[in-house]
Amino acid sequence: MTIQGFSCRATCYSAATDRLRPLPAIREMGKDMSCVLRVYGEDLEIDALLPGLKLVPFRTWKKGQERPLKGRFHVDSGANFVVSDAEIDNFPAQLADAESYLANNHDEIWKLATAAGLAGAVLDFAVATRPGFATQTSNFSSAFLQRMVHLKLDLAVSHYLTETDIGQERSSNT
Repeated sequence: MTIQGFSCRATCYSAATDRLRPLPAIREMGKDMSCVLRVYGEDLEIDALLPGLKLVPFRTWKKGQERPLKGRFHVDSGANFVVSDAEIDNFPAQLADAESYLANNHDEIWKLATAAGLAGAVLDFAVATRPGFATQTSNFSSAFLQRMVHLKLDLAVSHYLTETDIGQERSSNT
């Protein structure tokens, strides 16, 4: 699916400016991602944690390090791991990938989720909005949610506008 801008960038509406503005890329370092595992903590020693893991993050950051938004700095340390590279308009594939990822990496995820200094671990699904629909539902089985709870993971579903959505927004404003 094509997303507004380059590198699968998404947009959101800003009430302050009454315009669409870019959101951070959901394609980073050459990896497409629609579901990520994010771990973070103000006191998380990410450099000490990662060498003992088989999982390889696609992005890490450290407390005090400058963020991509110039003039802002990270208030915690953390890492992101690709869970699914399915298209953002294919939630069933993302969910299947996530179920497999959790099952195949249980012990490694447990190490992350129970690490000293960890403030949170979240499985974040990037989902495309569905043009022309007033509501959108993403269903998770009770077995999947139980596995998430067992692994001490939070769940997030981040919704992104597509070029179709943006085109409809622009044509309704003209």
